[in-house]
Amino acid sequence: MGFLGETNDRRPKPVECEVYQELFLQLQRETRKQKREGVKNDKPKGKTASQMSMNKISNKMLASIVFIVNLYMISLFAMTPYFNWKYANEHGFVKWLYFGEVVATAKSVVWPYFIFFNRKSPPPISPDEQHYVNSKKACDEAMKIIVKAGDVSRLVAADKPKIVHLLEVAITEADKVSPDYLRKVHSKFPEMYEQNYKKAMSLLINGFKADDASLVLAGVYGYNEFADWMQQFKGKKWDSKVTEDKPLS
Repeated sequence: MGFLGETNDRRPKPVECEVYQELFLQLQRETRKQKREGVKNDKPKGKTASQMSMNKISNKMLASIVFIVNLYMISLFAMTPYFNWKYANEHGFVKWLYFGEVVATAKSVVWPYFIFFNRKSPPPISPDEQHYVNSKKACDEAMKIIVKAGDVSRLVAADKPKIVHLLEVAITEADKVSPDYLRKVHSKFPEMYEQNYKKAMSLLINGFKADDASLVLAGVYGYNEFADWMQQFKGKKWDSKVTEDKPLS
């Protein structure tokens, strides 16, 4: 029962129903669209072949870098003692003890530079040095033949001409060595070189040519005296190119 003039019919008008229905359908479409986009965004993105190839290359490069770094760190365990030993050997233990350990260890950290790129070329060899070395080599070859025989008295006839030839070459080269070069090594070296080394070889040559045992023995004695004098200074600082002789037995 209502007020006077009111009607009890409260059903929506046809126009209002159409509006509500349109809004409902639009809301459904928006909801479905959002769901589709959400599902699409949630799908995992697959990797292309180029991306996978790049990932493999990156992994290999990273593994190579790690290997090189590990190898370098291992090399330091060997290079650090080496550079410390080298510094102590070249500059003395006292200098190494005070500051050399720091310098040597720092060099070991950058050891590839000092090993591969900082190689000092050897100084040019002087003519005197070359003649000295040539004489020493020829004399050593002659003495090897004598030592192999055991004694000069046991040499066979075929060995004597070889020894004579080598000793003549040794004397020829020794004559070209200046006394100043020898004096830089030791003040007495020129005298010993002339009166013992060269004279001993001359006696040996004349003794073998004349088949004179006394001259041969005198040559052996003179050579041994020179070799003994050289060995007295073993361990002292000689010129790097001057080597010592060993006495004949």
